[in-house]
Amino acid sequence: MPATGPMVVITSPVKGEEVNSTDVGVFLKVRDWPDVRGAHMHVMLDDQSPEDVADPMLPAVFRGVKPGLHVVRAFACNGDHVSYKNPAAFAMVWFKVAGEGGSMAFDPAVPTLTFNQPGAFCSRAGAKKAPVGFLLSGLPLGDVAGWRVRVSAD
Repeated sequence: MPATGPMVVITSPVKGEEVNSTDVGVFLKVRDWPDVRGAHMHVMLDDQSPEDVADPMLPAVFRGVKPGLHVVRAFACNGDHVSYKNPAAFAMVWFKVAGEGGSMAFDPAVPTLTFNQPGAFCSRAGAKKAPVGFLLSGLPLGDVAGWRVRVSAD
């Protein structure tokens, strides 16, 4: 895994915060932002498709977020939507939206698999070289040999 690259921190909401609004702004702090054409951030709420954020100084805003526990993930991508592979290029926090209601099935204590969706549509020719980017987090460092990820495309 590369040691250098962009460093992403989610500054708001913070881990475990209770938010009193159903409109949630996700604020980022990014260091060593790549000077490449098309570089952007992918910001994901729960299991939704990522939002492209071209300027990391501007928040990603999710409207109508239901009460309960949620997770937000952010990672730096190049112009082709391929995520940077250095560990600091990914950030994740969970938070709660105040109010009565259900919550998503997310347990921050167990390993989490995050996929980088490179795009909703891909041509037949493009599908042959479509990247499948993912990140595993929350794994015990000494036991990575026992973990496997299988991907099939149809």
